[in-house]
Amino acid sequence: MHNTDSPKKERLHDMDELRLHVKELEETAASLKRERQSLYSLLDAIPGFVFLRGPDYSIRFANRYFHERFGNPSEKPCYEIMTNRTEPCDECRILSIFSTKKPQKWEWTSKVDNRLYQIYDYPFVDLDGLLLVLEFGIDITDLKEKEEQLEHAKQQVEEFNKILEERLREEAARSREKDAFVLQQSRQAVMGEMMGNIAHQWRQPLNVISLLVQDLNESYTYGDFTREYLDNTINKIMDAIQHMSRTMEDFSDFLKPEKKKVLFSVRKSVEKTLSILEPALKHKRINFEIDMPEDISAMGYPNEYAHVLLNIVINAKDVFLKRNVSGPKITIRGFKEADKSIVTVTDNAGGISEAIMDRIFEPYFTTRDKESGIGIGLYLSKTMIENNMGGRLTARNVDNGAEFRIEL
Repeated sequence: MHNTDSPKKERLHDMDELRLHVKELEETAASLKRERQSLYSLLDAIPGFVFLRGPDYSIRFANRYFHERFGNPSEKPCYEIMTNRTEPCDECRILSIFSTKKPQKWEWTSKVDNRLYQIYDYPFVDLDGLLLVLEFGIDITDLKEKEEQLEHAKQQVEEFNKILEERLREEAARSREKDAFVLQQSRQAVMGEMMGNIAHQWRQPLNVISLLVQDLNESYTYGDFTREYLDNTINKIMDAIQHMSRTMEDFSDFLKPEKKKVLFSVRKSVEKTLSILEPALKHKRINFEIDMPEDISAMGYPNEYAHVLLNIVINAKDVFLKRNVSGPKITIRGFKEADKSIVTVTDNAGGISEAIMDRIFEPYFTTRDKESGIGIGLYLSKTMIENNMGGRLTARNVDNGAEFRIEL
């Protein structure tokens, strides 16, 4: 007996497969549509125009930015909608791209909106085998203007630098002249102070010589004059003269300029300075004390170092006299700290006012009367220690006084 249900079942099976295939095609089409919409949304979000054109210059697709800048292309050729021309632009690269099939990068100024664009052209083949060009255009007008402004600013800076360098050279020359003038003023101020110290140093030997000369005259008058007495008196006079001569040598060495740094004894430099100032300090009843070992040394200019100590001690002496301090005393301490020699000069004159603490090392700043000082001693001292010898000079207030600290 013949089975008629078998062909029917086969037809039903084929129909099911066809429906399944159609469903798969519909799902694929929907998926492609979603991907296309995502691509369009992405292209619409690009901050520049994007369009697709064929070899006949027709625009097949354009993103939102293109529509906003140039309008709806409506299958018009690109040169018509983008430049209001009736023929292709002279600078267009599309023919070169179609012939070489290589990407191109170029700049283009739109006649529609007068903006400058950076153009990127990419050739590709569509599903039908047709060669198309995808073009990106980014507005670089503002960027170019900023680049031009930056280049102009760069040229101005270079010109300004040339002017500045010239002025710096002029200022450096003037500064050298000013430094020389300041140094000369400082030397004159120190010389004035030293003349007073020389007077103190010479007063005693001159008195001795004066008394000996008078005694010679009296001995001769009263008949006590002998050869032995004459020899003794001459020896005493020569001792006094030699003392005065050594004083002059000390002062001469003190002011002698130095060209080379040397390793010197800090203690000896301190003692040399105080030996010069000792008569003046004793005359004003100012006590001083040295507390430091013998083996402290430093690399620098010993005369300049002594000059700095002299300035600091003279400042302390002036403050003592100005404030009429009872029991004035200067203490100079020295010690080693790592690889540095440290010397502190401390007084009991009441300290430095906080209002002027930050200014005491400024040039021409002084609390003295104009007749008494020009305010360059501490400025020059800091220059000698820090600029000339690579050290450090600072000041602070301590118990009932000020402390200057020299590091080398």
